[in-house]
Amino acid sequence: MGMVHKFGANDDVDTGSDPEDIWDVGGLYSFLSAASTSFEVSSDDANDTAAGSGAQSVCVVGCDENYQQVTETVATNGVTPVSLSSSFYRVFRAYVIDVGAGGVNAGNIDIAIGATVYARISAGKGQTLMAIYTVSEKGGLLKNYHASLARQSNGAATIDLMTREPGKSWRVRDEVGLHSSGGPWSYDFGEPSDQEGIVLPAGTDVKLTVAEVTANNTTVAAGFKIREHYR
Repeated sequence: MGMVHKFGANDDVDTGSDPEDIWDVGGLYSFLSAASTSFEVSSDDANDTAAGSGAQSVCVVGCDENYQQVTETVATNGVTPVSLSSSFYRVFRAYVIDVGAGGVNAGNIDIAIGATVYARISAGKGQTLMAIYTVSEKGGLLKNYHASLARQSNGAATIDLMTREPGKSWRVRDEVGLHSSGGPWSYDFGEPSDQEGIVLPAGTDVKLTVAEVTANNTTVAAGFKIREHYR
């Protein structure tokens, strides 16, 4: 039994672009319909290479079509894409392992298939910031989610907690309205009992979405915790 903490940020949500999911790239996230061996890792900065001053290797974490975790580490090659050999159905985290003198990735590092990005390590962050996850083969309990606004002195946003079981529709499981003057917000489902929360069957996709904002250039940060293998 383990606790999964997923957290993310969307640095620029505008009134005309909502809804947007809370992840590094912005916009709505694209979920694969089948597992793929076509993922590639590349940076927009030549210093992110095995002998460079930025990121020298990256670990990619996701799951296969049976919702079992898949992890692969590759050496970076700057702006030249490096292929992953594993079959991924979902990619929901990536982070820098080895690094040069700069101490962190120099550019944006994308995990993508063609032009479609499925995870991004933003420059200087060292890890993805994506409030998106797929529950493992043994299921889980959604225990908590949290959100906050930044950059706007007088802005508001509506945040939706969304889940989708395999082959089913997206479903709003909770919704909160935030104002920039109100500070961070958090809600616990069924605390303090370890056996209480929102039940998430194996393969359930979970994400946090900015349903609406009242001002341009709004930054939203949010995350959630899932206790997996709880039975």
